[in-house]
Amino acid sequence: MSRRLLTVEDGFAITGRGTVIVPHLAPDPAWPAALRLELRRPDGTVAFTTGHVRLEHLLRRPPGTSEYVWTLCVDDPKPFVPPGTEVWTVEES
Repeated sequence: MSRRLLTVEDGFAITGRGTVIVPHLAPDPAWPAALRLELRRPDGTVAFTTGHVRLEHLLRRPPGTSEYVWTLCVDDPKPFVPPGTEVWTVEES
């Protein structure tokens, strides 16, 4: 059974990480390190990729404040995951 994770609002290419998808995932310590993903793009095409779930420490403003967020990074360049793309898990059988 597939599960819808989020709809992409934006993405950022980060060297060594891949494309970080925005918005962030809801906190869940049970996330596996890697997920097989189905990308349902706004133009109607469907693509598959691997996503890596990471807990990231972000420094915030004002100085001295910070937070942790769950991020989803995909192994593909930013244009591969345009805004409006629905990201679904692919259940392995």
